[in-house]
Amino acid sequence: MKARHGYPERVASADVTAAEDADDCGRVLRELRTIKHVSAAELAARAGVSERDVAEFEAGRIIPPRPAFSAYLRVLGYA
Repeated sequence: MKARHGYPERVASADVTAAEDADDCGRVLRELRTIKHVSAAELAARAGVSERDVAEFEAGRIIPPRPAFSAYLRVLGYA
C-alpha cells in the first residue's frame, strides 16, 4: 500500500490491517457517492482534488488525511 497524503503505515487494531482499513474506507465513500448519484469526476471537482485521488481512495490504495475525507463527506452532504 502506498503511503500518501499523510496516511501513516499502521494498523487500526490488532485484527485489522492498514490495507483492510483502506478497502473499507474506499468502499464506504463509493457507496455514499453512489447513493447521492455523484460521479467520481464530479466529487473530485467539487472537493478540489484530482479524479485520480478519488479513484485511488475508492480502490483502497490510499486513505486521504482527515481534511480531505471531510471534504468528500461535505460535498456529498453528510457532514
